[in-house]
Amino acid sequence: MERLGAELGKSGMALLPRIADQTLRFRLLRKMPSHEKLYLLANARNYRVITGSANLSLAALSGRHKEVYVVFDGEEAYRAFDEYYTRDAGEADAVSAEHLL
Repeated sequence: MERLGAELGKSGMALLPRIADQTLRFRLLRKMPSHEKLYLLANARNYRVITGSANLSLAALSGRHKEVYVVFDGEEAYRAFDEYYTRDAGEADAVSAEHLL
């Protein structure tokens, strides 16, 4: 996460408290290798899904790396991808905040 924070600058460093309070969580698939990424973002009123091959980095999400990702807004899309996320839960391990920090 420190490397991510350095790459993203001040914005990236702002992620560290979210990892510590577990409002930002990461999982790794163990049984089946995959390069796909799924980012589920929500607050009290807004829902967003970002999915594709882009890593969580400025280079990937700004176009400096050739990546593919799709963004869906709205609760319906969020719920559909949350089901996808939940389906893979048996094949994924949570990455503890201690390991990331």
